[in-house]
Amino acid sequence: MTAQEWGIVIGIAAAATAAIVPWMLLVQARLAVVADRLERLEHKLDEISHHEHDCTQRCIRLETEMRYQRDELARLAEQVAGDPLG
Repeated sequence: MTAQEWGIVIGIAAAATAAIVPWMLLVQARLAVVADRLERLEHKLDEISHHEHDCTQRCIRLETEMRYQRDELARLAEQVAGDPLG
């Protein structure tokens, strides 16, 4: 290839690079924003998961307490029903 042909090839390559680089930087910036949002979403999902676990444990504890109280009330009702003075 002659020097003139090399100049044309280099010019085309430089023009293509100059056209592609801004687009690549824009894509990289958008990907960085998406990555940041995904990270925040992951953090929020972890918080929600922990909160849901705490709520489930609280519900289990309250259900156990209610069953105990129901059994106690049933026992007391039997005592009152069987009490000859009542």
